Amino acid sequence: MTGEQEAELGELQPKVAQRKQQKKEKNAKYNQGLKAAAARVAVLEELAGRGPLTEEQAAELAALQPKAAQRGRKKQDRG
Repeated sequence: MTGEQEAELGELQPKVAQRKQQKKEKNAKYNQGLKAAAARVAVLEELAGRGPLTEEQAAELAALQPKAAQRGRKKQDRG
């Protein structure tokens, strides 16, 4: 490796590390959102089992169910 290549590598390594950290944080935030959606769906489904949901609750449940299902698929993929 030439001195020029080593210098270039030294410049790029911190950038790569920063991008990896940003991606890790983004993934953690995304997964946290999926987990919260799944928890809220569980609560709303429990309420639905006790009686009719309000219009707002039904709309919230309909909006969150795809996210909760996505979380379930991701957990299955990890096996």
